[in-house]
Amino acid sequence: MNMKKLEAVFSESQVMMLVEEFNSELKLVHECISALDRKIDDVEERLTEKIEHVDFKVDVLNKKIDDVEARLGARIDRVAVDLDAHRSSTELHQTAHKRPLKRV
Repeated sequence: MNMKKLEAVFSESQVMMLVEEFNSELKLVHECISALDRKIDDVEERLTEKIEHVDFKVDVLNKKIDDVEARLGARIDRVAVDLDAHRSSTELHQTAHKRPLKRV
């Protein structure tokens, strides 16, 4: 629309009133966006803290699992040594005699 048509439809005061109303609506939209931005920042901060807490717990659990794995590995190795020793001593008891004994 060119200016002459605009002036024919609206008076200057009507245009100023529309501009002020538009500005007030624009300010309201800006305030809403700012409030949402703050809420998003708050949620992000809380989630970041929770994620860091979960990461810490996972690290602690990984260390505990590694410790348990090391202890079990050592115990399994000791049982294997004991079993080998037991097996070799048991096999000595079961060896066949070289020849039967004669009675005199």
